[in-house]
Amino acid sequence: MDESCEKGKLRESDESSANLASLSVIIRIVLIILLRGGFLLVQVGNIAVSNVNLIILHNIVEISWVTICCIIIGSTVGFTGGGGYWRWIVGDDDDYDKTARERVLAVWQSVIVASGIFTNCIAGRMHTVGTLAIGIIFGGLLQPLIIHWGWSINGWMINNPLREANNSSGFIDTGGGALIHATGGVVGLVACLILGRKVDATTSGVDANVASTFVGYFFILIGLQSLTISNLSEVYFTTRDVEIDLTIINNLLSISMCAMVTVGLHFFLRQPFNQMTVMRCIQGMIAGAVVVSAGGSIYPPYVALTLGAINGILFYFTIKFIAQCSFVEDYCNTIAIHLVSGLFGALVVPFFNKADDEFNILNSLLDFSWQIICLLSIIGPIILIMTAVFMSLGCCGLLRNRSEHLSHLRVAAALMATQNSHSR
Repeated sequence: MDESCEKGKLRESDESSANLASLSVIIRIVLIILLRGGFLLVQVGNIAVSNVNLIILHNIVEISWVTICCIIIGSTVGFTGGGGYWRWIVGDDDDYDKTARERVLAVWQSVIVASGIFTNCIAGRMHTVGTLAIGIIFGGLLQPLIIHWGWSINGWMINNPLREANNSSGFIDTGGGALIHATGGVVGLVACLILGRKVDATTSGVDANVASTFVGYFFILIGLQSLTISNLSEVYFTTRDVEIDLTIINNLLSISMCAMVTVGLHFFLRQPFNQMTVMRCIQGMIAGAVVVSAGGSIYPPYVALTLGAINGILFYFTIKFIAQCSFVEDYCNTIAIHLVSGLFGALVVPFFNKADDEFNILNSLLDFSWQIICLLSIIGPIILIMTAVFMSLGCCGLLRNRSEHLSHLRVAAALMATQNSHSR
């Protein structure tokens, strides 16, 4: 009798866990859809194109192609230690069915978010063939491999060889600050540098649609919470004790403080009040969420508040520099929001790691050193590979779409005329 009762309880427990896992998957997918919808609204409201349908079409093609590449190629490349993947995809082995599905969805989630970040820099500007090439290289190879390095139980970043006791003291990124935000941001930076400016640098820029952008960033804020939902499978992914309530509190504090500091700097430096004031406030909220993403469940609330304040200053002067002192055309401020904020947060988190009961400056420095090594290993290959890809596409005439190509030629001709007039 006792045995049957115990078996019944175990069966109920298994069913409850399965239902919880299914609910988690559904919530994450819904949030990702909201996030990509938010990116689309932000692009439509900020990127100057002759035909807005170019942006919509780019997003449809990019999401569809990246999804195919991620599921067919990326999940296998990123998790070579899981031998059951191909048996699952062809329906040959039921034993690997559940774990393979969880693996695919987790990798897809990360790839879709990262690709959405750099799409803010290239939507409406890229040739269709170029979009497909970038999708298969980033979504099918690079990003899944990076996710494997940092989040898989077989990833080389998981343990820190610089420390004697290297359990649970490896690369720290619980919410994708470096593995997702920074990777998407660095691809966007490379794209902006190689694509060049779309409009003449002497013009005042493009007027943003504040209503569309506000709704878009609101969706993005909600969608980013999908990265805070811990993966329920311990088969392929490392799991940390993610305290959802603490993560939400830290997000709220950082978001609010970053927005306040951004607006405060705008008025303190006597900048005119216009739609850019509102835009920077909204973007500062996203930057605040990004900066704590690497350790949202690790930081005490006062640290999240401090990070939000510091990142507000960093974010404000980064967008000022990009707008005034560089040839990077980043309408959505993707570089400041995702790349700079993501890297800053990833650099800070080792000093607040809870792996040790007591704070030890030597261990913190060793953790910080390993964090630096891992970040360089993530960013370096992306810069080299994606630069080669973008430049190769440019040499083949497959980088810019027709309208972008004509715009680029007009800018080049205008700059050349200006230089000739100055030389005279």
